[in-house]
Amino acid sequence: MLRITEVEQRSVFFREMATMVQSGMTMGESLEAAGRGTRHWRLARAAEEGAKAARLGKPFSQTMGRYPDVFTPVESAMVRAAEHSGRLDRLLGQIAAYLETEYSLRQMISRETFYPKILFGAILAFLLFVPAIIAALRPGGGALAGFLVLFQALLGWGILAFTVFVIYVIFRHALISSRETSAAWDTLKLKIPVFGEAIRRLALARFSRGLAALYAAGVSLAEASEIASDLTANAALREPMKTAAVRIHNGETPSQAFAGIPAMDDMTLRMLQTGEQTGNIDAMMQRVAEHYEEASLSTVRRAAALTVPVATVIAGVIVLFIALRAYTGAFGGYESYLR
Repeated sequence: MLRITEVEQRSVFFREMATMVQSGMTMGESLEAAGRGTRHWRLARAAEEGAKAARLGKPFSQTMGRYPDVFTPVESAMVRAAEHSGRLDRLLGQIAAYLETEYSLRQMISRETFYPKILFGAILAFLLFVPAIIAALRPGGGALAGFLVLFQALLGWGILAFTVFVIYVIFRHALISSRETSAAWDTLKLKIPVFGEAIRRLALARFSRGLAALYAAGVSLAEASEIASDLTANAALREPMKTAAVRIHNGETPSQAFAGIPAMDDMTLRMLQTGEQTGNIDAMMQRVAEHYEEASLSTVRRAAALTVPVATVIAGVIVLFIALRAYTGAFGGYESYLR
């Protein structure tokens, strides 16, 4: 997934594009101006290339396809649909609104998890600095002893961090290279108590909002479902959704195609059926997305609340251990423990 700052910069870029195109500026002029205004160098480069192509009569969606690390498939598909329908000014605004919602959602999640991050950071600081301070204040210690203990702690944690990083890279490569391994890992993540439910709801919220935006832009339901499935960032959800997209392409209704996906709850399927009957599938999926976003934020708050007492207990045990080591000499040398 893209970082929060990148989502924010792209939302501002498309909002400026929509405003300039609506005011009567050409696509080339709008891209050139919006590209100069962004701080994201890859986005600025794509805008510059798109402006040159637009002056030659080439669509911007072609340029977007050459920058998959900048533009998501949802954005590229919406721009392509807008170019075909001639509704570029309106759909650029819809892309901006879609990205603004995604940015707001990520910010809210970041705020809800801020305190647990600070708490775990404080625990790490305890492990690094308190033993060094104790060593410096101990009779016969001094600044040199404190520095040596701190250096040993930093070295030990550095080796541990490097080892974890290497394991992560190897594990990540194994996930990418094997579809079965990736699906098994993502299935396991969905089964984690509390956190798994938050992952599922966030994935379905992104899928629903992407599907609504694409369908409203004029993309067919089958193609919109296939593209939006990638927004879940979870192989255990993505693969069944891609299968459902094929079934939609073969003539089934969305509610029928998605009925076989365990992650889809009854409420979503009923709202899809209502959207099919009224012809407002995009509006219904928008409401589904809003429901999942609110539910996922509630779950994130609950998960963050659960981590606080756990982190507090861990911090208390560490402080108790260090205090006993300082005053009684129990447990042996803390320096040996760090090794």
